[in-house]
Amino acid sequence: MATPNSHDPSFWAAVEIIKKSRETKLCMASSSSDPCTGPIIAAHTIPRSQLQHLAEDGHVFTLFGNLQTFAKTQGKLELARKGIRTFSTLNCFCSHHDVSVFSPIENAPLTFTPQQIACLHYRAIAAEMYRKMTALAGLEKTLSDLPKSKKMKRTTRQDFAQRVLCGTKLGLIDVGRTFQRCEDALFCGRFDDVSGLMIKFRQPPTLMSVGGFSPAFDYRGRRLQDLSDETASCDQVSISVLSSFGKAAVIFAWVKGANAPKLFAESFLRQQSSHYTTLIIQTLFEHLENTCMNITWWDGLRSIERKLLTERMQAAIEPERRPSAAYTYCGVTFDDWGYEDHEYINA
Repeated sequence: MATPNSHDPSFWAAVEIIKKSRETKLCMASSSSDPCTGPIIAAHTIPRSQLQHLAEDGHVFTLFGNLQTFAKTQGKLELARKGIRTFSTLNCFCSHHDVSVFSPIENAPLTFTPQQIACLHYRAIAAEMYRKMTALAGLEKTLSDLPKSKKMKRTTRQDFAQRVLCGTKLGLIDVGRTFQRCEDALFCGRFDDVSGLMIKFRQPPTLMSVGGFSPAFDYRGRRLQDLSDETASCDQVSISVLSSFGKAAVIFAWVKGANAPKLFAESFLRQQSSHYTTLIIQTLFEHLENTCMNITWWDGLRSIERKLLTERMQAAIEPERRPSAAYTYCGVTFDDWGYEDHEYINA
């Protein structure tokens, strides 16, 4: 990744554009039959009640990076200490829908009923769609403004931004299809239209995350779908790593009938159960920026372990370079929450 030039005026213009795009306020549930009421709020994608199980003094660790910080760190991600009041929030739901839509997972114990699985998947996909929509708006504005500078020549950074723009457009089309099916399942009460794999552990989680992505390979390194094929539709899987009755629980979810996510989940179960926790951690750092860690756990890792995980998330900035072995066990066990049981839901 090319390091941004903080002395270039166009760089700071791009920073401001992208910052404003990420502050865009809209309700992703506005198309439901229940109208929006109240303001758009900074809604948690990982419930605050969940983050409390992971936090120390109300804080968690996360890896963070944007154009502004990359200019200071030569393109490297930074470790940040975040308060759970603001971590994992997006301006993507009105106050009414944030309560009414997610009440089944906010105000009841997580037992992973079909309705709760549908809620978790919808929230993850809605957040992913919001991120792609705002990222696309920011990238398009940035690239349209760059040619206005007569002194500006085409740079590696511009080429990189153009590739990201094309990938974001393709991803938005795919996630839009999935989002519509998630909406139909949740708002029409067809919870069986969302499938899932729930994996229970004996120990509490040391990380938490909620997010969605299109898996290109499975946990054995076999290709599932070609994300660069503009003519193909790619399916999304969501992963929620949360706490249920004080123990770690991982949920893979996908719209029923989507083949690639199902094969992705099935290949996970074919791995050694003693590697399950590490494979989940690898996947989170590979794909989901909405990932946070317990502070003591992160500090207790060896420096080489922290380096490996940071490099994994760093490499995810350019996903077209992701190797087929990205999901296979890397040879280093980062943690083991102790596999207990698993169950398929509507699969």
